[in-house]
Amino acid sequence: MYARRIKSLGHPTRKIAVTRATHPLDPNVLHLLSACREDLLLPNLHSLCLTVDDIDRGFLHHSSLLVGSPLKHFSLSFLNDIPKDTDSMISSIRHICATCDLEDFELISLSFPGRAALITDVLRPPASFRKFWVFDLSHSHVVRLASLPELREVKLGFRYDNNLDFLANASLSSYFPSLQVLNISVASLAICGDLLRIMGSANLRDLSVIHSGPIASDPNSFLEFFTLLNEHCSHSSLQAVTILQSGGPDGSLRSYAEISARSLAPMFVFSRLTDVYVDCSCTYDLNNDSLAQMARAWPKLEALTLGVDHGWEQLSNITFHGLSQLVRLCPKLHAIGVAVNVSVDDLRFEDPEIAQSSNGRVTRIDLGDSAMGEVDPVAKAFAHLFPNLCSIWIRRPVWQEAYTLEQNRRGGDIANDYWNAVQRQVRAYADAAAQGPSFDMII
Repeated sequence: MYARRIKSLGHPTRKIAVTRATHPLDPNVLHLLSACREDLLLPNLHSLCLTVDDIDRGFLHHSSLLVGSPLKHFSLSFLNDIPKDTDSMISSIRHICATCDLEDFELISLSFPGRAALITDVLRPPASFRKFWVFDLSHSHVVRLASLPELREVKLGFRYDNNLDFLANASLSSYFPSLQVLNISVASLAICGDLLRIMGSANLRDLSVIHSGPIASDPNSFLEFFTLLNEHCSHSSLQAVTILQSGGPDGSLRSYAEISARSLAPMFVFSRLTDVYVDCSCTYDLNNDSLAQMARAWPKLEALTLGVDHGWEQLSNITFHGLSQLVRLCPKLHAIGVAVNVSVDDLRFEDPEIAQSSNGRVTRIDLGDSAMGEVDPVAKAFAHLFPNLCSIWIRRPVWQEAYTLEQNRRGGDIANDYWNAVQRQVRAYADAAAQGPSFDMII
């Protein structure tokens, strides 16, 4: 079946992605490619992505089919964390790395620290590697990666390290000289800051920080980190920043670290930012002026998300007026996630600036644990700002005592009922606007 499907793709085939989730590969998925050999598909294969339960010893034999193919991108994902035959897997992966001139390499779901270092040390990526994504790495392997002249993208895990002395003491002439995309998992923002110091001057395009455990409760934690990013990253290259605290919402992880206009100020020099995603269990001290500052600093912004999963756990000081400034100053926005106090009806439709504040790109908005207001004015404001809005995502605002008491009394879900009503009314307003003014609207 797989062979027939691959043949149907036509000639030449440059990319194949196979998912086999129900049974160990026997014979290996690569064996199906041999059926297409007569169609000369393999000599043109550039990308191979496999998602498997396990790898049997036949993998090494069948991987020989890749010899002679210009394979550049290889991704292997395990549905199970621990493959049954690690030695066979290592041999198979080494064979592919040795016989193909790879540039991109990924291992996904290898979360067994004792063996991960063994696997990555055995591989020893060649200098030609441009992308290497494996989370658990030994110190020697991190140093090796830092020295690669062509490495563009890397995923690093420092979840169990409290310092990077091993890397600083390597005394390389330059660290990650060509790095553009950094995905790093750390137990502290300070570790990522140390890496930025060691790198010196970075031309990063995309920075993703996965933070495990609680954020340090120092109110200046984010200010210090963003200051280091300002000092050690090219102001003209950075386009995307993600800081995500793993583990989901948890009151026990709530930190006094502050996301505010003050802590974000060092980031305002990155005028090419298109994506900003910060979702940590911390204090969000933002208002309309803060949102306007962000919008003016990042006019190319396409996606902005601030704390929607972990929640703000307080009444937001951002209102529709602030949201309208964001919409007007960042016309390329297509994704918004921010808590808004919609109970404040401050959108003046007669204002010329408000009249120009409309974004048809946004079809979904994530309001986190926003407060609730009156259905009609809220729907009217959303319909004006986002005429193509189809869905509103929210979290339960458990910080609102009145909401909690009323919900317990009624035994229903007030938040869902309320926002569903808002969504229906938004569509009604949008449909009416598309059809032109009605008699009622003229009155």
